[in-house]
Amino acid sequence: DEAILKLTTFLAFVRDGFEHVENMKKGPVVDFHERVFEAAMNKAVHETDAAYDKMMFRDALKHGFFELQDQLGQYRVAVGADQGGAGALAAMHQGLFLRYIEWQALLIAPICPHTSEHVWSMIAEKCGKERTSIFSASWPSADKADEVLLSERLFLDNLLYRVRIGINPKKKKKGVDASAKFTKVTVYVCKELPEWQAQSVEILRTCLDPKTGTFPNDVNARVMANLPQSLKTQTKKIMPFVGMVRDEVKTSGVSALDRTPKFDEETVLLENKTFILSQVGLEDLAVMNYSNAPEGDKKVASEALPLKP
Repeated sequence: DEAILKLTTFLAFVRDGFEHVENMKKGPVVDFHERVFEAAMNKAVHETDAAYDKMMFRDALKHGFFELQDQLGQYRVAVGADQGGAGALAAMHQGLFLRYIEWQALLIAPICPHTSEHVWSMIAEKCGKERTSIFSASWPSADKADEVLLSERLFLDNLLYRVRIGINPKKKKKGVDASAKFTKVTVYVCKELPEWQAQSVEILRTCLDPKTGTFPNDVNARVMANLPQSLKTQTKKIMPFVGMVRDEVKTSGVSALDRTPKFDEETVLLENKTFILSQVGLEDLAVMNYSNAPEGDKKVASEALPLKP
């Protein structure tokens, strides 16, 4: 039922979008959220293609429809194309809209042929193209997905979640006025790994079997044995971190040992300042390196980690 409803919603989106396509934004794709959506579409094409090659149709539908629908929803929210009725769709980028509906139809054509054929005919009619069957069309030619850009968006989503929790905690702290209204948020970023993380990662690197890409069963004991004495008092936070990295290596490979961010957190936050404030209902956002925190904030600022401000 959910899948049928999403297909119906997709068809309605296509119809509504074509009604406002001439008023959509034109020109090069430069906005952060436009570039993220473009990267997400490229990734969906490659992952869906790989799933079809392996005859894994459930995964093809997951990557080529459900996840892509989620990415469309995030893009619409980011540019304000989710409010005010169908007319709000004019806030979308015209080129991305047309590319999305064409690629979406192609990605689900093997599984939802009738819906895809219907959308294909709508594209031909609205864009003045010769009407042909979607099954005579080529598979989308997508660029390599910009994984760093997608990581930036995930970083942004995680921050928004944490800010919302901070503004509206489930349990109010003692001594805090429950009726107090927040108007500003200060985000402290950390670009370098703290010593305890850096040391832990280096020890894990020496424990990793380069042939199998796995750790020995006693990896936790080895980490503890090789930690400098000055860090052994921080076991309570080191061991959970070691376990997390170990699990990430198991799923993502040796690249999980590289904990250095691939992008500048401060740049991403400042570029999206207006978006962040609109999503959390605040008036101002300040971004600061944790080492520059004022005296009253030094304790909380010291908890900042790379990718976790």
